[in-house]
Amino acid sequence: MFRISIIASVIVLASSLVARGQDDLASAKKLLERKQWDKAIEVYEKLLEEGTSVLECRIGLCQAWLGKQDPDTASFHAVKAEKADPKSIEAARLVGWCFLLKGQAKAAQQSDPTADYEQAILSYRRCTELEPKNAEHWANLGWLHQQLGQYDEAVAAYEKAASLDAGNLNYTYSVALNALNASNAATDPAKKKSLKEKAAAWASKGMKAAKKNPGFLAPLANILNAAGHSNEAAEAYLEVLLAKSGDPNVKGPAAQGLWGVYGPAGRWDELIGAYEKWASAEPKNYLPSWWKGYAQLSAKRFKDAVATWKKVDKLSGGQWAQAWHYLGVALRGAGQMEEAARQLARAAKSNYPWQNPQDSPQFYLELLAGEAFQAGKLDLAVKIIEQDLLPVIKQDRKIWVLNNLGLFRRDLGVAQERQGLKTAARKSYEAAKKAYKDAVQLIPKHPEMTATQKAQLLNDYGLMYQYHFDDYKTALKNYLAALELDPNLPDACLNVGRIYMQLGKLKEALEVLKRGGDRGDIVAARKRCEQMMKKKP
Repeated sequence: MFRISIIASVIVLASSLVARGQDDLASAKKLLERKQWDKAIEVYEKLLEEGTSVLECRIGLCQAWLGKQDPDTASFHAVKAEKADPKSIEAARLVGWCFLLKGQAKAAQQSDPTADYEQAILSYRRCTELEPKNAEHWANLGWLHQQLGQYDEAVAAYEKAASLDAGNLNYTYSVALNALNASNAATDPAKKKSLKEKAAAWASKGMKAAKKNPGFLAPLANILNAAGHSNEAAEAYLEVLLAKSGDPNVKGPAAQGLWGVYGPAGRWDELIGAYEKWASAEPKNYLPSWWKGYAQLSAKRFKDAVATWKKVDKLSGGQWAQAWHYLGVALRGAGQMEEAARQLARAAKSNYPWQNPQDSPQFYLELLAGEAFQAGKLDLAVKIIEQDLLPVIKQDRKIWVLNNLGLFRRDLGVAQERQGLKTAARKSYEAAKKAYKDAVQLIPKHPEMTATQKAQLLNDYGLMYQYHFDDYKTALKNYLAALELDPNLPDACLNVGRIYMQLGKLKEALEVLKRGGDRGDIVAARKRCEQMMKKKP
């Protein structure tokens, strides 16, 4: 009787413990739902100590640690859960997911994620064995193969996912993308061609389904284009542009894609025509005209581009620096230098963040100033630099702009002097000297300059003193400083040689002239020096 009583008590106690354990598991799950990760971890660990279901506790701990963004600790519990029940789909899925996340973290840190991705692949393969009709398992498997560059395996996995969930455009797109990647990686011509056609076929299939999900249209068209179906891709891009949806996140990539089809091939009529259709469909939207104007610039149709960029400026409210910039570029191409300078100056003085230094208003103002100088429009060249460029030029270009200003002001002074405008000429010479001086003072801040470049700048500074201020002493000082940097700089050798000849230092003059090379004016100066030496008693 006593023994029976003990057994009964044990049974009752065990039952109560099981019941309490189940209650605690339910409580822990609620903590997970509330994202109270630390409290959930505390409950699950206590339950583990009491011998409550290892599988459920390990799964719960894994989920809690994932909630805390700690896939390393989470994976430890996921592996323990899978060992507790190798047939648990949830445990297998969590192992795969944890190692996938660990691999992503390593990849983000520029570390090798291969081992983690391979472990995740093994787990997701088990998932596909346990739940072969679950498309998500196949898709995760495909993604992992894709990250490892195993494109054939990725295609097979994504095809399986797409067959199980035909309406999922992510899967359709991924088949097409990985088929294209596999084609690019293939060495066998027949396989390369076959995979490229598979990519195009899946992309075409996706295009038909993407009518209700336009975000996929441009990416799928990109694959069509890369697979050699450029005309079909162009039609798809244009279809996106002409659709009623005004989402720039959809239409921007489509406009870029259309450029990718026609631009490199120089098919400007088709490209400009397509953008014109888009502009007609959205007459109040400035973006279609932006693309049209950019295409006209690339096609060097500058007069047409001027009209288009004026339209962009108007449609954008007259406050967009990029419109002023490209209007200036178009005007420059059309030969309207003064108006081009005005528009580029407006853009340069704005706060617009120009990403590409060679597609900025500062860059084009430099070009325009040089072109005005070459065309003999010295006043305009000087005005562009002094009024438009110097106030906004970046430090790394300032020394070169000042050097050009010195040259332009010097030549302007010469022209003014020839016209009898002595006061104006003197003002120009003073401005040229100051520009060269400011440039020379910046030399220490430009270690990237070559010795010859630095020497040439010092030489040009010396020229101002010698020829326009009759200050041979300061001129010689700068020439000699130039020769310290480049002992054979022809211009400096010639200028030093001439001054030495005037000072009667013929031996020194001949020595330095010999270093200057065989340029015509240097050879002539050497002959004259030698003649002077013969005549000298």
